[in-house]
Amino acid sequence: AIELHKAIIKRHPSYVNCYLRLACIARDCGSLQDCSQWLQSAFKVDPGNPEVRTLVGNLHLSLCDWAPAQTIFDNLLQTKDPNVEAYSQLSMGNIYFSNLTTPGKFSKHLKHAADFFSRILNKDRGNFYAANGLGTVLAEKAELSKAREVFNRVREVSEDSIPDSLLNLGHIYLAQKQHPQALKMYQTYMSRTSKLGSGKSENNREDAEVLLYIS
Repeated sequence: AIELHKAIIKRHPSYVNCYLRLACIARDCGSLQDCSQWLQSAFKVDPGNPEVRTLVGNLHLSLCDWAPAQTIFDNLLQTKDPNVEAYSQLSMGNIYFSNLTTPGKFSKHLKHAADFFSRILNKDRGNFYAANGLGTVLAEKAELSKAREVFNRVREVSEDSIPDSLLNLGHIYLAQKQHPQALKMYQTYMSRTSKLGSGKSENNREDAEVLLYIS
C-alpha cells in the first residue's frame, strides 16, 4: 500500500488523499516523524483542507503539544461542516481536561472542558465520546455516582468500543472501595485493548498503570 500511494503521488503530486493515507500508515506504525513529514507535504498541497488540519492537530495532541493543537482546533471551529465542528469541540475539551494541573487553572480548565463536551451533547445526545468526556469532568468534581452512571451509559451505547470508559469505571469503583468491580473493569479494559492491538506508547503506559492497579 505504501509503494502504491507513493507511485500515485509521483504521477499526481496534488492528490492530497495519498499524503494523508501515508501519514496515517506511518502514525499507526509508530513513526511520528514520517507521519509529520507526510502531513507537511499534504499541508503544502492543500493548506485549507480540514482533514489535513485535523490530522496535524491530532499529531500535536499525540506529542502533548497543547498550544499548537489548540490553535488548530480553535480555527477549525469556524468550519461549517458539523462533523469537523464536533470533532474540534471534542479535541478542545480534551485539551483543557489534559491541562487541569496547570497552576491556578484547574477550575477554569475544568469548566471549559465541560462546556465543550456539553455543546456536542446538546446537538447530538448519542455522541459517546463527548459523554465519556463529561463523565471524566464529573469524576474530577467528585460526583462519582453521576460519573459512574455516565460511563455505564457509554458502555451500553458504544458496546465497549471505547476502552476509556472501562478504565474510568475502574477508577470510579476503586475510589468507592468497590475492589471486585474495579478489578473486573480493569481486566475487561486490558482484554479490550489487547484485542485492538494498539501499539501507541500512551496506551502502553496506561496498560502498565492498569497492571499496577490489578496487582
